Amino acid sequence: MFDLPKISQSPRATAWQDHLAPGVVVAFFFPAPGDETPPHSRPCLVLDLETLGENRMVLLACGKNSPRPSVRISDIDIRGTAACRSAGVDGPTRFCGTQRLLVPLAHGGFEISPETGSPVLGRLGGQSYERMQALRAQIHALRDLRAEQRRRRSGFRAGRPRMRGRDFTVETRHPRRRWSNAGVNQ
Repeated sequence: MFDLPKISQSPRATAWQDHLAPGVVVAFFFPAPGDETPPHSRPCLVLDLETLGENRMVLLACGKNSPRPSVRISDIDIRGTAACRSAGVDGPTRFCGTQRLLVPLAHGGFEISPETGSPVLGRLGGQSYERMQALRAQIHALRDLRAEQRRRRSGFRAGRPRMRGRDFTVETRHPRRRWSNAGVNQ
């Protein structure tokens, strides 16, 4: 379905890529919706890892500074000093589950730290990790539901006999109106 070119990866880059998992926070140049300025490095949460064709892809959720907790179901909040330190963020942060981006692991948008040679900042833990797992379950359930709907729609047509060589048009006609001869010159 997707014809994606195989992306070559350098040996040094694959070291951190092999250790990514859901719940890891990475630095990525995430484009802000509606923002005309160039994207800047943000903490992003790895929600999922997928393989499309021969390419490994990562699903990222955008992170933003957040002084107040979110009330949205799709958001994951990091609160408290220990949780922020574990996730590798400077202060209270919100990962928006509605702002997701699927990128290849070899994408140039990952900000590689010169000290570690990796974009990994930290990991989620505790309640934040549980909230992320619930969000992942919701995303997977919606994906499965959409796939089932597509399968049913295509299965509906597959059960009916197909018409070959359909080179005609069916026209619906209405009964002819009777014209009265009144008012017509004879």
